[in-house]
Amino acid sequence: MAWRYWGIDIVTLRFPNVGTVASLTERSAKMTADPRSGLNEAWSYLDVRDAARAIELGLTAKTHGAQAFFLAANRTLMPYRTEELLDTYAPGTPKLRPFVEREVP
Repeated sequence: MAWRYWGIDIVTLRFPNVGTVASLTERSAKMTADPRSGLNEAWSYLDVRDAARAIELGLTAKTHGAQAFFLAANRTLMPYRTEELLDTYAPGTPKLRPFVEREVP
């Protein structure tokens, strides 16, 4: 809206579960015990250092218009295959392609 109305170039970032290594390890243990608890974020995560770097890049990017980015590590926090998680906890969810091992959907 800001870009369309005022012509302000903008970069938007959507973060999943962001945390330190310690907090993400703890979150992973909780989600492993109860996989349904990670469904809303598709078991994805982002290290706080990567989130900070993304913010820096967003602030310094030479872009035009409105740019939107969904950020996540390439693997889930779960020790289970993504396909199995989706089939069990989100049956019927359309998949545009298969997911390899623990790939983030």
